[in-house]
Amino acid sequence: MSQAPESAFHRWQGRPVVILGLSKTGEAVARYLQAFGADVFLSERSEPGPDAAALRDRLQAFGCAVETGAHSEQCLSHAPLMIVSPGIPPHAEILQRAAAAGIEIISEVELAARENRLSRRLPIAAVTGSNGKTTTTTLIARLLADSGQRVVACGNIGLPMISCLGDNALEALVVELSSAQLAFSPTFQATVAAFMNLTPDHINWHGSLAAYEAAKRRLFTGEQVPTWAVVNADDPASLRWQADLPEQTLWFSRRDPHLGQKRAHAAFLTADGQFVFQRDDCPQPLGLSAADLKLKGAHNHENALAALSVAFLMHAAGTNTTGQTFARTCREFSGVAHRIEPAGEITRLHAGGVTRIACYNDSKATNTDAAIQALRAFSPQRTILIAGGRPKEEPLEGFVEAIQTHAAAVTLLGEAQPRFQRALNEAGYSAVYPCDTLERALDKAIALSQGEPILFSPACASFDQYQNFEHRGDVFKALIAQRQATPTPDAQPDRARPSCL
Repeated sequence: MSQAPESAFHRWQGRPVVILGLSKTGEAVARYLQAFGADVFLSERSEPGPDAAALRDRLQAFGCAVETGAHSEQCLSHAPLMIVSPGIPPHAEILQRAAAAGIEIISEVELAARENRLSRRLPIAAVTGSNGKTTTTTLIARLLADSGQRVVACGNIGLPMISCLGDNALEALVVELSSAQLAFSPTFQATVAAFMNLTPDHINWHGSLAAYEAAKRRLFTGEQVPTWAVVNADDPASLRWQADLPEQTLWFSRRDPHLGQKRAHAAFLTADGQFVFQRDDCPQPLGLSAADLKLKGAHNHENALAALSVAFLMHAAGTNTTGQTFARTCREFSGVAHRIEPAGEITRLHAGGVTRIACYNDSKATNTDAAIQALRAFSPQRTILIAGGRPKEEPLEGFVEAIQTHAAAVTLLGEAQPRFQRALNEAGYSAVYPCDTLERALDKAIALSQGEPILFSPACASFDQYQNFEHRGDVFKALIAQRQATPTPDAQPDRARPSCL
């Protein structure tokens, strides 16, 4: 006889817990635990601004103890369990001291996974990787919902996983997982876990590329091995891990039309671009081609393959009807905000008539690999690229090569501007225009365009000037909207002119 789920009130009544970080994640955890009677102490190192101060007041009114301005000794004395927000890196002094004191440190998604195992027992589809997570997570949720399952997309996508456990109508969770979340998730186990790719990212947070890869890898190997793993056959990291992957691993590839002959479980594009899902050596053409997708770029073919694979494996009864439903959903799916998102068209007036310039917001491109994929998505058309922000410690050779091949000109801004410009100039690329604001970078891009689309794909973090990549993308879209209201007069652009400062 199976054991009845344990009451959350029984688990948490009077139990002390420390939460680090006054954020959306911290608030969700605090509200969940406080509702079940936990003794919650929340600590935020920074002094709160107006919004955070209001959040602090709400949590205090809810019954939580909240400190701001520093992590006091009470963080180490209040409880043997600490739940950490993903913005706090492992090398932070408070975490180092907590670990030395024997305090258990976990993430919000780890807490949610434990709670789910003890109460809801919902199946979990999890998605991780350097790029493509949000698009894939969103598409999985759409595929499952359109096939009749009641699901929600949560995790790193914006909605804390812990907030979803109170929805009794849900039948499954689709969770986007960042490396920061996985680093503090020692027992998180998915029903189906998908790995997209690995490129250098978040090195400052993890301390090394090896630590970053290890955080991603833990979702697929060892005690956390999922029932099914869905991994990218085109990515070297997947091949490094394959000896440790579960027997039930489905490989996907947009590059290898013969993958189905090599793997019993596979999803791939045929030579003529048709999507095929294969399980137990039984291929199922979906009646869906790469040309049918609204999403731009070959990397989105990869995202669709991963999403379809997870959805088929999560679906209780896969049938031909299910395949038809999934194909229709993929045809209709137009993507996610801030990911090569159409941001409108600007009209520039000139003596010869008008030039219409399509603009795209790819603010989510917070590393060079994401920007490379965005540039390639427009091939063979060249773009006017707007890039820059707070740089990451990444090699620039591939980024420079992609710009040389796919960008007619580049406007640069932010802290990355000097390094990017130097790398481009050293490679012999001279159509580089440093700017001091996004507004000036956009105006310069408009002046430079001879009909080429403008692509805002920063290849950098947003934190030098913006709250996050969403804020940055919203500002860009607002600038586009302002310029749509009034056609831009021709500035007779000179692509040899080097600056818009």
